[in-house]
Amino acid sequence: VFAALAADVARGSASIAEMSAWREKYRGLPHLTLDTVKIFADGVIEYPTQSAALLEPYLDADGKPGANRGEVYVAPRAFAGFVSAAAAQDFNVHVHAIGDRAVRETLDAFAAARATAAGRGVRFSISHLQLIEPSDWPRFAALDVFASFQLLWAQPNPYSIEAVAPYIGAARMRYMYPARGVHDAGGVVVGGSDWNVSSFNPFEAIDIGHTRRNPEEPQRPPLVPEQALPVEVLLRAYTIDAARMFGIEDETGSLRVGKAADLVLVDRDPLAAGTVVRDTQVLGTMIDGVWVYRKKK
Repeated sequence: VFAALAADVARGSASIAEMSAWREKYRGLPHLTLDTVKIFADGVIEYPTQSAALLEPYLDADGKPGANRGEVYVAPRAFAGFVSAAAAQDFNVHVHAIGDRAVRETLDAFAAARATAAGRGVRFSISHLQLIEPSDWPRFAALDVFASFQLLWAQPNPYSIEAVAPYIGAARMRYMYPARGVHDAGGVVVGGSDWNVSSFNPFEAIDIGHTRRNPEEPQRPPLVPEQALPVEVLLRAYTIDAARMFGIEDETGSLRVGKAADLVLVDRDPLAAGTVVRDTQVLGTMIDGVWVYRKKK
């Protein structure tokens, strides 16, 4: 477990001191690491909430721009200062950012921190990334920021279509969950679930990240199919690239001599032609060389 401690940016150094105390209290416990802080940059895009921060306004029922652009929860200067201060205490920083304005302001805060000595030695990541303006895609690679997508959501359904498309328009819909854009621009895509909001089964998310289709409503067209990723990239997103985000790529995330024997045994080759990845079944799970789960026959 790599727990992300909830940051209270408004409390500044007091919040960082509190999180540092938690980290020290539990330092050394097996399988528990508290070295990441989490910041919420904005809310959600879906109607009627529309609290995610957008660069351009939401559209009204007639398809015309309204006054609402959502809300960034942290002012830019405070955001950058807090990230830099957390990095100075050797905390990794993980940010919830859904709208394109929240993503941009998060990248700006990370850029300010990267300019400091402390900011060059920690791991930065952004989670959700529902909408990213294309000019910001290359910044993930340039700033060494991990793009943690929840690609189970990158399918056509009432949340992604009916509750979003009329309110952001066709042009912005092209940049929904742009995993391929970030990857092709050199960024590292990491797989996340947002459990318990949605399923933690990585094979379901890998399947949708590859097909961008809704398996329960196959008649719907895929959601921005040009943003689909190869299965091999998605497997890395849930293994070695996730390990890199946590700073443990030398310990786990791939099967190599000298690394921890952490693995799952599955019932099919996910890279084989014709494989339905979402139906993959785990036959066994090993942690540190010990089988902790074996499927009953």
